Amino acid sequence: RTAYLTDVKIIGKMNQKLFTRRISVRNLHIKTFLKLPLAPHLKQMILF
Repeated sequence: RTAYLTDVKIIGKMNQKLFTRRISVRNLHIKTFLKLPLAPHLKQMILF
């Protein structure tokens, strides 16, 4: 039972890392995207 709990903790930490990496990648995409010469209302439509 204790082994199961440590496994869950390890998996949770791994998921957290993956999640934060995914968020930073998404933010990077948004930053690059905002630099594109698009109409502002188009950007807002895509972002929200």
